[in-house]
Amino acid sequence: MNAEPHPNTPTIITAKEAAALLGVHHTTLYDAARNGEIPCRRVGRRFIFTREGLIDWLRGRDSSRA
Repeated sequence: MNAEPHPNTPTIITAKEAAALLGVHHTTLYDAARNGEIPCRRVGRRFIFTREGLIDWLRGRDSSRA
């Protein structure tokens, strides 16, 4: 079994890491995610963030909800 991720697989980060990357409180991050203001995916009640999606969004290249 190969444990290495595929080279094109985005880096999934926690909400805490995403909030730190953006320099906001985790509550602000969740509000923005709920309102569709930042790129994320939702799985059940959980928000999934990718480092690449957030960085592209910060650079103005909306990755359309990473």
